[in-house]
Amino acid sequence: MSDYPSPEYLNHRTLPVDFPFPPFTDISSALKPTFRLYRDNIGQILKIVLALYAPLVLAQYFLPFLTDNWAWRIVLGLLNNAGYSLLAGALIYSTVVYLRTGTNPNLSECYRWGFRKWGVTLGCNILVGIYSGIGFVLLIIPGIFLLVLFSLVNPIIVIEDAGALDAMKRSDQLTRGYRWRIFGTLFVFGLITFGVSVFFRGGLFGPQKESFGDAVISALIIEVVQASTIIVALFIYLGILSVSNKVYEPPPDVSPTLEQER
Repeated sequence: MSDYPSPEYLNHRTLPVDFPFPPFTDISSALKPTFRLYRDNIGQILKIVLALYAPLVLAQYFLPFLTDNWAWRIVLGLLNNAGYSLLAGALIYSTVVYLRTGTNPNLSECYRWGFRKWGVTLGCNILVGIYSGIGFVLLIIPGIFLLVLFSLVNPIIVIEDAGALDAMKRSDQLTRGYRWRIFGTLFVFGLITFGVSVFFRGGLFGPQKESFGDAVISALIIEVVQASTIIVALFIYLGILSVSNKVYEPPPDVSPTLEQER
């Protein structure tokens, strides 16, 4: 699909999600659309993910001290977390525009939106990580519960322009009545992504061949696969809105042009 220049979206802080989406009634209702999106729009996903992670992956291989020194490992971990929060904004924006219009926004537009939401998304993900980490230290189960409870914070921030604490509260509200279903979806999808990641960590063609090219390609494939968790959370969010008839209505800052497209 060709790029879709949609600067009108960038004039506002919220995204309209006024398009049909299957209700979140079971695990497949979130996983099937995810697999379909990767099948039909993999080129756009690759552009968004690789634009962010390709330099970071290459740096790890060309600058080996990044992984040899514990201090640099911490820095690298922080960069990965910051990158994930930025990627969430860009990828959710791209997917919403694609679902709404059938065309893709250009890369710079996606990351302009991602940077706009990046500070709140990063702060919220840090808070969720701290709360969940405490829960895992206590008894593991509270940590899992909190991860499910706050699983929708990224799409809420990116689409609804919520603050960090407001996003956590709204995620708590939206997930009520769906938490076992969300847990099952994330568990099954986690097993899938874990299996794919383990396979490619051995090298593109298995552990017997670990050339530089294979190692870099494998690492990039893993980043693309792991980015799919952002899409799953988005589709769970959209499915819950659909089944509960609580479709998010943007405030009146949406331009008349967007409203006329309905």
